[in-house]
Amino acid sequence: ITDTADAVEGTFSRYTSMVAASLCALGLNASDNARNDILVDGRKVSGNAYLHLPGGRSIVHGTMLYDCDPSMMAGALTPSASKLQSHGVQSVRSRITTLHQHLPELTINDLRAHLMKTIPDEAPYTLTPSDLQEIETIEIPYHSPEWLRGNDPCGTLCVEGRIDGVGEVDVWITTRHGLIKTVEMRGDYLETGNASAAVAAALSGVTFSREAVAEALNRINIPTLIPGLTAAELTDRLFRN
Repeated sequence: ITDTADAVEGTFSRYTSMVAASLCALGLNASDNARNDILVDGRKVSGNAYLHLPGGRSIVHGTMLYDCDPSMMAGALTPSASKLQSHGVQSVRSRITTLHQHLPELTINDLRAHLMKTIPDEAPYTLTPSDLQEIETIEIPYHSPEWLRGNDPCGTLCVEGRIDGVGEVDVWITTRHGLIKTVEMRGDYLETGNASAAVAAALSGVTFSREAVAEALNRINIPTLIPGLTAAELTDRLFRN
């Protein structure tokens, strides 16, 4: 958690490099891949995400795959074929690895102690009962069936795929009488704000034409929401043949 207005790339790199260095200290061949993954022997062991808040604060967090049932993992993760192809693999199972595969004697407690010792940080913060109560209140909407199912896209247009240097960018659009009614974006791209909401607000009521969409997207400065993505690239994605 930072309180400075650092760029997304710098904050991410500082965080993932610390985690990769910590794994290297265990004797693993670990590296970060310049986006949001941490790899061991070229296979993903950690995914990470970034959120930039008003006022200059930023939050980076990640997972660490200690161990798993490969069959359950393959069933739970369903990336598009284009995403797997971009990594030069044919299946989820060949794309990921676990710490336990490389260090079978390393326990969860050993790993936790090692990470706390080797990743630079301030003094540990212990959550108070008030903190925990507030967290539980925030959690409530995320347990609802509606949120867990998500809003199933029902648009007249659905485009999915990867953009080099950005990641998976999937967009669903519904139109009515030639005007854009709803827009939803999903993917594994990095974002410094709620890009889907910003794009939806910019395109709501706009004529569904290349010119009108391009003009609307140019007004919201897409690169400040999704680093590496331009309004022209997003427009091309929506109107490609």
